[in-house]
Amino acid sequence: MPGLPDRPDLDQLRRQARELLRAAAGRDPSAVGGDPAAVARIRAVSERITLSAAQLALAREYGCRTWAALRAEVARRRSPLDRWSFGGAAAIETPSGLLLPEGLIVGAKDAVLSTTLTPWQNDAEPDRAAPAESHASIDEEIRVLAASTQIGDVTVVDDRGATYALRVRAAAGARGPFPTSIRFRVDPTPARGIEWLELRGQNGTTARLLPSPRAAVRIGPLTPVTATPLTRQRAGDDSRGRDAMADAVDRSDGPRHHLDLGITLPPIEGITLQVDSLISAPSGWSLFLLASPRWRRYRDDRRQKRSPVELSAEDDRGCLYQYKFGGSAGRDGREELSLRFSPRLDPLARRLRLTWTGSAEQITIDVDLAD
Repeated sequence: MPGLPDRPDLDQLRRQARELLRAAAGRDPSAVGGDPAAVARIRAVSERITLSAAQLALAREYGCRTWAALRAEVARRRSPLDRWSFGGAAAIETPSGLLLPEGLIVGAKDAVLSTTLTPWQNDAEPDRAAPAESHASIDEEIRVLAASTQIGDVTVVDDRGATYALRVRAAAGARGPFPTSIRFRVDPTPARGIEWLELRGQNGTTARLLPSPRAAVRIGPLTPVTATPLTRQRAGDDSRGRDAMADAVDRSDGPRHHLDLGITLPPIEGITLQVDSLISAPSGWSLFLLASPRWRRYRDDRRQKRSPVELSAEDDRGCLYQYKFGGSAGRDGREELSLRFSPRLDPLARRLRLTWTGSAEQITIDVDLAD
């Protein structure tokens, strides 16, 4: 059976369940004595031919554990997203290097563009003489890039002809010719219904960001944690995971995904997590989240922050992924953050499982990566 549409109709699903029941019970004029295929579908989940059993069979066929879970998924897909994203752009040339827009996360009050800047090598920078000094520091690269957005070397427009300003919000990286992660605030906040946003750089290079489709996501129930942290760590270090990760590292490229997830998890360790978007690029992939209260807290020694919730990621081909903190901004008791995962997503993976684990409970979500 095909998956749910982007905006499923609950009434239509109810009709499908009633039609399945009629076919299995022999009340369908086109069936004589009950359709064997319909009976088999219901018998797969229940010994009784009832409406509730038909609804459960339909829910399972759509990838949900219960009819209530299917209703919740329908409500999720039909509800407006509080935050949505744009992605899928290529790199553009700027005075300070190649700028790759990874994804734009838009909320009601602000919009944040996550990018990666790869500084020019001395012999690769276009239309500029090679500097005699060593490569500029991150601060200098950002200063040059910020200036270029102000004087028009980098501009942002949308399909309606509106223009936007980019303002550096945060940056992280190392000195030298290595990629630097830079987050920009996009001003004004793009309105709903925009079909694309385009960054225009030097030498006619452009990068067009497109609205992200809403992914199919299945949320499991909260379950007790039975393994200790040490056992979980050892389980994550098995040879199957290491081999799969090694295979992924050897891949020359990773798939491009930009997916809106738009789900809110039940509180774990007192933290409510809103999982907004998944955006991947050839170098890796990221999750964009909202945590209330903050995802990371100081340790007892007040010297280092950590999260009381563990997160693991594994695809349906057995590849394990590891993440590192990708930056955050907090206000009003909430933390907006990104988690950057490696290695690159397996191009053959069709499903990604994320497991969030606290001290006593855990919950899993399955994200459909199929196009």
